[in-house]
Amino acid sequence: MTKVHVYKDNDGRLRGVSAEDERNQKRWRKHIDSLAPGEHTEYDFTIPRDPKQSAKFMAVVRRLLERTEAYDDFDALRAWIVVGAGYMVQNEAKEWVAKSLAWDTMDGAEFAELFQRAETFLYSDRARQTLWRHLNPHQHAEAIQQLLESRNG
Repeated sequence: MTKVHVYKDNDGRLRGVSAEDERNQKRWRKHIDSLAPGEHTEYDFTIPRDPKQSAKFMAVVRRLLERTEAYDDFDALRAWIVVGAGYMVQNEAKEWVAKSLAWDTMDGAEFAELFQRAETFLYSDRARQTLWRHLNPHQHAEAIQQLLESRNG
């Protein structure tokens, strides 16, 4: 499979990053232009992940680990959040486990969606029951809001 790295130039056109990328991008464009109406083709693409967004997610997990007694292991807490956000698979034992967050398994759009779903999960009553059972729903929402707001500062 051919992998092509492209960027948008000042004129708004896609260009290959290297000479080889430029050749392959032109080959792809020629292929697309040669399709007759009704013909189809297939391609894969990846939206690059934003390292800052990834760092923010990990910082939220770290701060949450400092603020709850429900977990004492970063990886276990992160996995719980990921599963709670619905990003999971069944293992051989038929248990639900977190999908990998590795850069080569999740592109930027998927990670952004995961982050949003993780925030939603953290506000849920299920999360409250696990993290801070002693807080009422309003106090829990305030605690999560403070946690998420502090990621920006």
